[in-house]
Amino acid sequence: MTLRRRLQLIILIFAVTLVGTAIWERIIYLRARSELSLTLANNMELDEVAKQLSAALSVSLLLSLTLIVLGWIFLERWVLAPLDEMRTELRLVASGTIHQVIEVANPPEIRLAAADAESMRINLVSQIDLARAAWQGLEQNAPLVLSMRNALSPTLLDSRSAGLDIFGQTMPASGAIAGDWWDVIRTPQGFAIAIVDVTGHGPEAGVVGLQIKAIMTAALSAGFPPETVMDRVSAGLCDIDALLATAVIINIPNDI
Repeated sequence: MTLRRRLQLIILIFAVTLVGTAIWERIIYLRARSELSLTLANNMELDEVAKQLSAALSVSLLLSLTLIVLGWIFLERWVLAPLDEMRTELRLVASGTIHQVIEVANPPEIRLAAADAESMRINLVSQIDLARAAWQGLEQNAPLVLSMRNALSPTLLDSRSAGLDIFGQTMPASGAIAGDWWDVIRTPQGFAIAIVDVTGHGPEAGVVGLQIKAIMTAALSAGFPPETVMDRVSAGLCDIDALLATAVIINIPNDI
């Protein structure tokens, strides 16, 4: 029997009891009134009438108290105790005991709520395990990440001799490998500033960024114009369809 049906049954019993008590008291009142008339007429004592009224009130009070006690026992056993059990398990999960199973036997409504909470806990545990595995893998590949970042870092050419003061900074996501880079490259005509943004993150994006940097650096150092450099990059990466890259090349001649 569900909690809702139990509550409906308790309310029905309480209502029937109250109606029955009211009818009984009405009957006693009518009988007492009739007997009172006869008693007054025959000079009889009124003790018996008073006893009947007192008994009716006592029974009514006893029934009301009994229903209150039964209602409290029902509330404690079928509502408060299961809620306290589920709250204790939720507190354990919130405190860090993420493998604590959230489960309540009865009533069905609270059991379903506990099942929903358990599904949420299982999903959170799965997400935590995935994040932990990813972090462990990242820690194991930390030297590779550092090497790729160093290879994509600017070469820090001394451009001040040409009257240039150039500064830039790349801020990748924490622990993520990206193919984005910028650099100042010496050309036969002066300097070239190259800025490249590769879509996505991960080893594939880093490798694509390194390939673009190698092709651009070689082509610009050889004195090719930006449009030819772009054509060479496109030709060199024509087999890669999964990623896109955006590039900007700024030529700064020596006689600027």
